[in-house]
Amino acid sequence: MKEFLISFFEASKKLITKVLDINISTGMRINKERQNQEIAELKEIAETTIAAAKESGYFKNEFLPVLSEKIQSITKIGYAYSDPFNKNDCLTLGEKKALGLNTRRKYSRELINVLTPKGLSSENPNKLLENIWYANYNKVSRKYELNRLKALGLKYVEILDCCDEKDCKAIRRCRKIWLIDEVPELPLPGCDADYCRCSYIAYDKELLR
Repeated sequence: MKEFLISFFEASKKLITKVLDINISTGMRINKERQNQEIAELKEIAETTIAAAKESGYFKNEFLPVLSEKIQSITKIGYAYSDPFNKNDCLTLGEKKALGLNTRRKYSRELINVLTPKGLSSENPNKLLENIWYANYNKVSRKYELNRLKALGLKYVEILDCCDEKDCKAIRRCRKIWLIDEVPELPLPGCDADYCRCSYIAYDKELLR
């Protein structure tokens, strides 16, 4: 009996060790895959933002390499935008008046130096790069999220808007259940928001089945 118990415990120990090794190995593989996907997502966000900044006409061509470096520096894990322009050196009241800028706002001299006349005449120059960055962050993130939902085998999705005054009017007709292969690409044609904040989410009733 004693020999049987020893043999049983040894076999159990080996089985537990094997299961733990498998789970750890699987977890490491999944984490590595997720990390690689996150790196690819961050890279795409930075690249599309740089391309959009170049196309916008808001920034001087000679400063595009510097702008590219700044965009790469703010595109980090966590996905929060951080203003890359030096806020410790701002325009004086007289300089703002001379440029026709809103005198109640603070403007980084570094930012103003990289803007074209088109950028300077925009409603809020401080928001130009931020809006471009968020527009591309949301666009790329939506693509990856939709791919993840498809990989899970889900057939239906919804478009989630923010339900506030910043939403575009075009989104109202999209508040319904969509087949995942037929859901429209965001932002919608005619979207007049500063940037599209909508996202794709799984249809909750399908998840509960």
